[in-house]
Amino acid sequence: MINKKNLLMSICFIATASILSQDIKAQDEESSSRLEEIVVTAQKKEEGLSEVPISIQVLSDDRIADLGITSYESLADHVPGLHISKGAAEWNIYMRGVGSGANKGFSQSITQFIDGMPITKGQQYSAGLLDVERVEVLKGTQGVLFGKNTIGGVINTISKSPVIGGDQDGYYNLEFVPEWNTKKFQGAMNIPVNDSFAMRLAFSNQSSDGYTKNRYLNTDGPASEATSLRATFLWELDNAEINLKLTNSTNEKNSQESGISTWGLAAPFPQLAQAGYTGAVIAWNVIGTHFPDLVSGVPGETYLDNTQGLNPTGGTNDNNNAILKISTTLGGHDITSTTSFSEYDYVWGLDADFGPMNFISTDSFHDFSSVTQEIVISSPADDKFEYIAGVFYDDVDYYSVNNGTFDMTIGGLFGKTPFTPNPNLFFPNIFFLQTQGQFSSPDAATHTLFDQNSSTLSVFAEGTFYMNDQLTVKAGVRFAEDEKDVKGSQVFSSSATGGLGIDYPTMAPPVLGVMRGLLGRVPYNFPVQNRSESHTTPSLKVLYDLSNTTRLYMSYADGYKAGGFDGSENASQINATTPAPAFQFEPEEATTLEIGAKLNFPDKSLRANIAYFTTDYSDLQVSAWNGSSFVVSNAASADISGLETDVTWAPTDNVVIGASVTSLDFEYTSFTNASCTATQEVAYRLATGLRNCTQDLTGQSGNYTPELSASMYVNYYKSLSAENDLEISLSANKVGEHYSNGDNDPLGLEEESTKINARFSIVNSTGIEISLFARNLTDEKTASFSLDLPLVPGSHFKLWNPGKEIGLTMKKNF
Repeated sequence: MINKKNLLMSICFIATASILSQDIKAQDEESSSRLEEIVVTAQKKEEGLSEVPISIQVLSDDRIADLGITSYESLADHVPGLHISKGAAEWNIYMRGVGSGANKGFSQSITQFIDGMPITKGQQYSAGLLDVERVEVLKGTQGVLFGKNTIGGVINTISKSPVIGGDQDGYYNLEFVPEWNTKKFQGAMNIPVNDSFAMRLAFSNQSSDGYTKNRYLNTDGPASEATSLRATFLWELDNAEINLKLTNSTNEKNSQESGISTWGLAAPFPQLAQAGYTGAVIAWNVIGTHFPDLVSGVPGETYLDNTQGLNPTGGTNDNNNAILKISTTLGGHDITSTTSFSEYDYVWGLDADFGPMNFISTDSFHDFSSVTQEIVISSPADDKFEYIAGVFYDDVDYYSVNNGTFDMTIGGLFGKTPFTPNPNLFFPNIFFLQTQGQFSSPDAATHTLFDQNSSTLSVFAEGTFYMNDQLTVKAGVRFAEDEKDVKGSQVFSSSATGGLGIDYPTMAPPVLGVMRGLLGRVPYNFPVQNRSESHTTPSLKVLYDLSNTTRLYMSYADGYKAGGFDGSENASQINATTPAPAFQFEPEEATTLEIGAKLNFPDKSLRANIAYFTTDYSDLQVSAWNGSSFVVSNAASADISGLETDVTWAPTDNVVIGASVTSLDFEYTSFTNASCTATQEVAYRLATGLRNCTQDLTGQSGNYTPELSASMYVNYYKSLSAENDLEISLSANKVGEHYSNGDNDPLGLEEESTKINARFSIVNSTGIEISLFARNLTDEKTASFSLDLPLVPGSHFKLWNPGKEIGLTMKKNF
């Protein structure tokens, strides 16, 4: 599918640029620019931004500091086409509409690299941005140079390294938002020890009382605190450079930012009761009887009791990373070895009924470790042919336990709520009601284990052919072998059958029956499952220097996201010891074709990039929540096309203007067996008596696919005196209407929003900078994620984003 409007705009823009470039071709090639040159490592070596034949957006350290970006979530606000947020359980990371659903078995479609170390799990995105030199956002499939799980793109983060020689220097930055009691500190120091060795220490800490109002507990939340520490050591030897980075980060969060956005039933209450919707009957009766002041549909407000199971609501995530990079030269060839080790320990608790009932909580325990090794060799510079080649290996262990804990008394309210025609007849708990007094237990739990090991071995190469002074051709290929094995099991327990812990499994029919009725879960114990796959991913890039100011390019690239095993609590099975074929899902594949232009007019201090892209996206790994369980499959294919522009212009010495815009057209070309919305599921069940209906989403858009997103800014600089300068920055981020729930339920449709930011700074010649800032000045209340409220079909909850922030920063360079 080709969006003719976007393609026509792209062709017109490139043609106009071509004509313009001819007019100024004869101008002085040495004309200076007020814009600094941008150097990137997007293709495994240092190059100017205009030399990279892909769509790429770069945020420098100064830009990141000016915007107050301390997390990847806030970074994505300023990169059109990119979405990063934490869902109720897993992270949502999407670029150009390509991303992964909520399943522990899914890999990411966009891989982040930190100093060459791949970030393969969403939970690792909780680590903040610490002492960063720049972030390069590479859009589109990057399968050759970066490997698997990059079908949507790459986020390439480069942290600062020590500088050998010179004086000791550094900086610190303080930020305070009074309304939320948000405090942020970040600082770094470069320590040159001698002529061949230097260190750099960086530290950050931030804490906040939270930005949502919990109207049930009359508190703010979610409270959070995050700390990061990095030590970097740099040795320069006779013919080698050794760079070692050691990083530790911890994140702690209390409560959650979820609010009930829609409260209602998908069908009349009597019909749901007759059809066996036990969860809906219970929740509707309990909340209607005991919580008449329930708050719903108010952005930024929650009504949570913070139901606690094994863990408090919220949790912790501890990350440790080590990256060893050794660079040397042999026979004119540059050789780089990058070895990394990454681990995290994740403990999380979720108030899983997302309301005031003390009913359902989930507890997650994740242990993750990854070892990677990459060796890259680059040929000497040559005016005819150059190449880059490498080998990559990783070994990843991922172990998770997910517990669902159910208070069958609902905090004692079940015994005070009538569930029969007799208003004076009460039952102590749900089990007692369901079994007519034959079985009784105040608590029950499910425990799901997912223990997976995966490894990848791949080799890659890309050759650059300089055909003549104007034409350059790059051709590359990657061969990869992936292996995975998993051990999965699920058991139930109850306080009446020995205990709630995982060590007290039960097969008591009442426990099995209620859990299956409420959430569609059944016990299983699968033996070790194995899978292997191999992939060949080619790429072809063509660059044509139309003039000294205009470079045209075309790129074609294949990529894949690895297949795997269903990590949900509703894993498909033939019987308790035999998984069904659907327990495994196959890899996704994507092919991206992109044409664009890189424009640089130094005499006008103008730099612009434009790209038209189209992606053929097949075998999508889908995980959709139908109101009681997740349904996982390779269920769809899609065509994606769009137009991206990125412009920076300094019309005077005092003004810099920047804008990035993404126009996106995402369409499922085949999605005939998509999971129904909860409302559709109710109608299907009432009509047929069957479960798990499907809908046809062919022709519709996907998750996080706004037709238009944009980020724009204007910076103004003025000298006030010999000692003080004034800096004013205004920016706006726009995101169009989009779905955020996986099944295109209208209740999860996010409206178009525009957030405006402003910053006023005084910069003193002593290195002190004081700023007053406002983020989201118009107080747009938006949500990052939406889903059906568990057990109550027709209701939804959302995860709210921060509203307006007004605060102060103070920065000191020394």
